[in-house]
Amino acid sequence: MTIETDTPQVKIFERPSAGPNILILGRIHGNEPCGTEAIERFISALDSGAEKINKGRVTFIPICNPKAAHENKRFIDRNLNRSMKVRSSKEIESYEDTLANFLCPYLEECDVLLDIHSYQVGGAPFIFIGSPTGEEFEYAKSLDIPYLVYGFGSSAQGTEKENLHSVGTTEYARAHNGALALTLECGQHLDPLASEVAYKAIEGTLRFFGVIGEERRVAPSEGGEKVSTLLHIEKAYFKEKEGRFVTPLKNFQSVRQGEELGRYSDGEIVFAEKTAVLVLPRDGAEPGSEWFYYAVSEEIPD
Repeated sequence: MTIETDTPQVKIFERPSAGPNILILGRIHGNEPCGTEAIERFISALDSGAEKINKGRVTFIPICNPKAAHENKRFIDRNLNRSMKVRSSKEIESYEDTLANFLCPYLEECDVLLDIHSYQVGGAPFIFIGSPTGEEFEYAKSLDIPYLVYGFGSSAQGTEKENLHSVGTTEYARAHNGALALTLECGQHLDPLASEVAYKAIEGTLRFFGVIGEERRVAPSEGGEKVSTLLHIEKAYFKEKEGRFVTPLKNFQSVRQGEELGRYSDGEIVFAEKTAVLVLPRDGAEPGSEWFYYAVSEEIPD
């Protein structure tokens, strides 16, 4: 089918000196403006000479979902940060499929990815990481974000469709080029502090890899009192039909096994399956999408 689309704008800065290929994305979801605001601000700093690239390449895509951004919607036809893959013209079924085809070559080429998001319920910033080991974990810790969360991909239930559903930008970049890939959630969508969190993360990413300024391999607060919390996602709970939470649920809220969490419109009660921490509870989630995630706290490895 033919899908009318607007092509995302791309801005590239590079130097002849050997260095990493870094990709910074904003507004994969159209109602999450903080990434766009921070990216455009950082582009202005580079254009003015206030910041300078020392080596490698940095690619900025400030608005990855232009139509959804214009309408201030999460997406037009489907979640762009799911089922990420290249599709043939015969396989394209949605506007977001065309955007995935546009983005995938950039994801395949990058060595480092920072995908900037915000979330509906609000709360502390956090980062989705691949695992609590290796250089990607060191990179995540260097950004000085309160929570580090892993296990998103493994929360799929195992069928081919569900496994593809769990493939977003970071999973795709890791699979195709072994990229060090992070999804940063900066806080609530309209929180004025979210864009500052995003800007500092862009700066921190480029400093960690020595692309601007002097290479900085640790967080600014390391050695002080500030320590991130590590959470392991064990399961995604998919909303089966229309329903609401019985009381407002907060991100990183602790719940007890058997606690009543929500009710479907037909009266069916949703109880907590385990004692856990809830990640990204979305009261207004669409049926068939993630309603919340169960996670447990772990010690950060030395």
